[in-house]
Amino acid sequence: MSHSKLPYEDLKQKAIKEIEKHQLVVLATTDGESVTARTILRISNGLTLYCLTGQYTRKYKQVTENPSVAIAYGNLQIEGRAIARGHPSDTENASFTEAYKEQYPDLYERSKKIHFQRPNMGLLEIVPSRVSLYHSANIAAGTESYIEILDVDKKEAHKVTRTSAGYDSPHYMK
Repeated sequence: MSHSKLPYEDLKQKAIKEIEKHQLVVLATTDGESVTARTILRISNGLTLYCLTGQYTRKYKQVTENPSVAIAYGNLQIEGRAIARGHPSDTENASFTEAYKEQYPDLYERSKKIHFQRPNMGLLEIVPSRVSLYHSANIAAGTESYIEILDVDKKEAHKVTRTSAGYDSPHYMK
């Protein structure tokens, strides 16, 4: 296993670009006893992600009980905390509204007419604490498997290269 530091801002921008590639992602939540996962529409503003859902749904209830969440898609994995932000059209959710309009203008217009009219509609804001990008080995090119880890809380970035024993770096294990 080899471990090296990376420039934080460079990996942050790379992570944002990877997040933006995926329109649909899988969100996992827990109530402390069971874990559930479902596909959601990804709406993002930088590293922050948003999810529209009903305030009566299981995921919304789980987040209000336990804000720890994970998001995954392809080689991307995000761990963080979800915050129930109330109704999506509330004035304090303006950054979500702008991101939604910009990324999905047609869908936003439909949501305004349907979802935003429902009083029990909810918005979840997902704030990452850790973002991981997995890169598999390419034997023909002579490259090894490695993981780039963005520790958002500490504002640190690391690259952990796999050995035959696996990923045993303390940065990977956190």
